[in-house]
Amino acid sequence: MRERLTVLGIEEMDGIHRQELEMLDALLEAIDNETDETRVTLKFEALLEDMRRHFEYEESLMRGKGFGMYNIHKSDHDKMLSEVRYLLGEWRSRRDRARIKEYFEYEFAFWLPQHIAAMDTVLAEFLRGL
Repeated sequence: MRERLTVLGIEEMDGIHRQELEMLDALLEAIDNETDETRVTLKFEALLEDMRRHFEYEESLMRGKGFGMYNIHKSDHDKMLSEVRYLLGEWRSRRDRARIKEYFEYEFAFWLPQHIAAMDTVLAEFLRGL
């Protein structure tokens, strides 16, 4: 997926995206190889928390700079956070590795590059224009 991510040219945003991919890779590795489900849970929780901070950072930038597409961008964040929170609850109750692996490898792997290309690129262009 890394090769499909749009580089925004704003180091902090690009760095956040790289970090998130590293955390996603660590979670997928744990799903495949970790026998201790607690460690899978910890990596899942860490990724969710990183996503929350990532989105909070971007939303703070948008509010602070008066970005006109704030509501659209934020609603995309909210939708993804809701899905991942639900999936974490599902993981905690069912421990279905195949389910979370499929979600992150397909749905999230499709969403993240699309979000960066469609939403974050517009934000980065706006920020560079200030």
